[in-house]
Amino acid sequence: MLRRGGPVDPDVEEALGPGRRWIHYARLVLRVLPFLALGLGLAYDSLTPRDVTAVPFFAAAPLIAAPLYTLRATVLIGLLSTGLTLYVRLTQDTDNSALLATELFTVVIVSVLSCVLNVAVHRVDLRLASARQMAEVAMRAVMPPPQRQIGALRIASRYQAALREANIGGDL
Repeated sequence: MLRRGGPVDPDVEEALGPGRRWIHYARLVLRVLPFLALGLGLAYDSLTPRDVTAVPFFAAAPLIAAPLYTLRATVLIGLLSTGLTLYVRLTQDTDNSALLATELFTVVIVSVLSCVLNVAVHRVDLRLASARQMAEVAMRAVMPPPQRQIGALRIASRYQAALREANIGGDL
């Protein structure tokens, strides 16, 4: 359900390089934020007067999830946000259907926009991956692997990309 990453991988430090493991942990923390926003919304609603709304917390959750999660997870977080908004309003004693409709409309619209944002981010990721793949093919065409041996001379080579996570750059 997560777009990238996952649980802590023992090879993370080697892949990211020394001193960059914090990036992996920052990504994990970012992925908890939608659920933290929903929990804060519930806490905020229970601790504040009835005329104060927790809808900004519920609306923020799908927006936070959009660039970090898959489309399915973003939709589920949007549905959860909508359900929590409905739950919070229906458990209150007030009979304000206009407020309920406005808050539900807000969360639903933000959830739909979050799904559109998720699709846009996914398309950009695909384009970037395609561009990197084309650049790697071009780089390998320009820099073919050298012969292993020329006469009595043995040759060794190593390619090191400018960025650890990319197989391109620094040489073209």
